[in-house]
Amino acid sequence: KPVKADVSGTLFSRDPSSLRFGRVVVEASSGAAAGAAPARWTLDARTGRVLDAEPGSSAAPVLDDAELGRLARLARALDAWQGGAVEAAFSFDGGKLYVRRARALAPPPPPRPLSDPFSPRPRAEALDVRSVR
Repeated sequence: KPVKADVSGTLFSRDPSSLRFGRVVVEASSGAAAGAAPARWTLDARTGRVLDAEPGSSAAPVLDDAELGRLARLARALDAWQGGAVEAAFSFDGGKLYVRRARALAPPPPPRPLSDPFSPRPRAEALDVRSVR
C-alpha cells in the first residue's frame, strides 16, 4: 500500500560498499517526483555533516541540513541497536520522521584462499610475473 509522504528514501548506517563505520549514505526523493532519480548524500556519522552530495533529477532541494542531521542520528541509533550495518527505509511527512522498515546488512564474505578449488584464478599472462633468475 503506498504511503503518503513529503520525502521518502533509504539510509545506510554504514557505507554499503565497505560496511565501515563512519559514513552514513542517504538517498531520497520528494513525494511529487515519482520516477525521478533520487538525491544522494554521504554524511559523517558522528556529526551529520555533509561530506558529499549528488543532486537528483529534482530541481528543488529534497532534504535540508536539519533533516539530514536527524537521519544521521537515526543511523547511529540503528547501528548501535543492531550492532552492525543497517539499511532503513524512511519518510518525512509534515516534519515527522517515520521508519518504514529496517534490516541488517550482512558483511561481505571473506576472500577464499587460493587452495580453495572454487577460488577465482587469474590467467598466468595476466599476472605479468617475471623470473628472478
